Amino acid sequence: MTDIIFDDSRLNLPSRLTFDEWMGHGETLSAMQNSIPWYIGDWINYGEASYGETYSQGLALWNHGYQTLSNMAWVARQYPPETRTSLSWTHHRCAASIQNTEERTALLEKAKEEEWTSRQLQIEVAKLKEPDTGGLESVVWVKYTLEIETNKRSIRRTSNNINQFLIQINELAKEKILDGPAVKLIETTCGGKPF
Repeated sequence: MTDIIFDDSRLNLPSRLTFDEWMGHGETLSAMQNSIPWYIGDWINYGEASYGETYSQGLALWNHGYQTLSNMAWVARQYPPETRTSLSWTHHRCAASIQNTEERTALLEKAKEEEWTSRQLQIEVAKLKEPDTGGLESVVWVKYTLEIETNKRSIRRTSNNINQFLIQINELAKEKILDGPAVKLIETTCGGKPF
């Protein structure tokens, strides 16, 4: 990348680049963009290991929030440099929460082989983390307890069908029995069991 000037807010390319040269510079920039989170994460981890709490002063150098920088450092800790693949840093972040490193590596290899987007990988990671129900579907239920205050009376109902309540509230409003904010959610209970 000779004759290229990097400025704070611009890239000054030399005049009369061939298309192939221009594409080459673009490929370099693309690789740099993917590498930056790794570089920052490694830099933060080095600072923390070398300087203790003092490292946090260096975080002010970056135009990123603390959580973003913390994520970069955490992902870098999950993957020693020799284990990082050519997949994007975002792919690695998606798989980083898999504790078993062999399982994580296999999933990243599959993602690379099948050319998954980071979103596809995120979905596969979520599937791995679903609780084992022994092959049974799990059912989740929700029960609502609402109190409806009308001009004439107070109604307290419990049901697992919120639509029933909404229809009843709508009817009361149409009949002008319901005035003002009169519906109060008292309790929501959730549960699940295999069937």
